[in-house]
Amino acid sequence: MASIRRRNGYVEIRFRDELDKQRGLAIGKASKRDAQRFASNLDALVASRKLGQNISPELAAWVESLSQNLQGKLARIGLIDATTSDADAPRMPTVAQFFRSYIDGRKDIGKGTRSQMELAAGDIVRFLGISIRLDEVTPQDARRLRENLKSKNLAENTIRRRLGRCRQVYAAAMRDGLVTANPFLGMPVTVRGTTDRDFYVPREVAMDIINSMDCPSLRAILAMARFGGFRRCECLAGDWSWFDDESGSIRIDSPKSGVRLCPLFPDLWDVLAPIRMGDKAGRVQTRYSAQANPVTTLKKKVKAAGFQVWPKLLQNCRISCENDLLDRFPARSVASWIGHSESVQRDFYRKPSSRDFHLASGLADACGDDHTDDHAYDHTDSGNRQNVAPAIESSHKKSPQNIDVSRALKNIEENAGILLMTPTGLEPVLPP
Repeated sequence: MASIRRRNGYVEIRFRDELDKQRGLAIGKASKRDAQRFASNLDALVASRKLGQNISPELAAWVESLSQNLQGKLARIGLIDATTSDADAPRMPTVAQFFRSYIDGRKDIGKGTRSQMELAAGDIVRFLGISIRLDEVTPQDARRLRENLKSKNLAENTIRRRLGRCRQVYAAAMRDGLVTANPFLGMPVTVRGTTDRDFYVPREVAMDIINSMDCPSLRAILAMARFGGFRRCECLAGDWSWFDDESGSIRIDSPKSGVRLCPLFPDLWDVLAPIRMGDKAGRVQTRYSAQANPVTTLKKKVKAAGFQVWPKLLQNCRISCENDLLDRFPARSVASWIGHSESVQRDFYRKPSSRDFHLASGLADACGDDHTDDHAYDHTDSGNRQNVAPAIESSHKKSPQNIDVSRALKNIEENAGILLMTPTGLEPVLPP
């Protein structure tokens, strides 16, 4: 007796064939009455096969009324002859075939997203094999794929993004009625903000590295990332027509997020103006193609300038730029200039400042300490920060009892321009 299973609105008919083997047949979305009728007719087809009888005219008419896709499925499991169904009925695609057709059919996605989907397709096809059908992948296969990606030392967010792409493609297969369940459903795919590779790149360090480089293209790329908050793809695609020094604005035509407008920041123009040399058309950097990766060469230049290479070299430059801007301008304005939403800014870009931490603890600037790295927020090992972001001296060496309160108040008053309460207290000092 065939049974009906529903999952997320899609119907699968479970039955036993003439060899008493458990089978499942996905029929897509169907009403309760249509699903029951399909299950009843499926039982009749199995009975006819077991007894070696021809199907009744009514049953034959029902088969003919089915879509080519369903007729093909019935033929493949041996319940009807191939001649009874359309000879050209589509077969169940393999995982590789469906992923390829899905990616090729998405004309609305950018090159970066397409590249990421290609990587996800390659992962699942290499792991499961090129011949596995779309409907043969199980939740256990999805879990095994996750473990396989972990064994390659990929970052957790990278794994989540790859599995999220797989889940997206299977959701499309469910909409097409090819499968009734998504094997990637329930797996963690939401990308989370992390701090283990965060690194603040001080302005002075970036300028020292830029000044040490002879190549104008490399100087421009690093400047656009650190002082303009450009993405890597925007650094490579940057055109002189974007920059309007008369109005003090940049019209960025981003390959990822489209057009946005942001100010022409002085530090950025100080680097780009000498490179421009009168040219008002063409790409800013001419050394790399739009798909190239300049990071390897930039790492060499960072080392040659006498600095340690920090993680996520260009990304952390972009994040450092945004955090500098957040110290001076509203978050909504900065998010618009950098090219993302305030929620993305909050989850992935905005970082706590170590200067704020030490100032709040009363062990920093109030005591006259001169910290050149006022916004460092990295939590990496101090050995990895040599010559880049000097660690703030361990403030726990000074206990609150050892602080010169009068000196601290005087420094705060001079720096902030405000009148503070005297150490004596609220009430005036009475004459003796």
